[in-house]
Amino acid sequence: MFLGTWRSYLSYFDFLRNYIKQALEENCHLLVGEAAYLSTSQRNMERAGMRLAYTKAIWRKR
Repeated sequence: MFLGTWRSYLSYFDFLRNYIKQALEENCHLLVGEAAYLSTSQRNMERAGMRLAYTKAIWRKR
């Protein structure tokens, strides 16, 4: 499913719920997503039932 087809009339949270529903209907056992730490996207994923598996640090030199 391509996000662009949903973007015009659904919120990201609604998109996630539909994505999870479709995955369950197709017997998927693993869903993967990526979002910035403590972002609105992360909160939406958690509201939709997903849980944080790990964090990744990105270092840069000043």
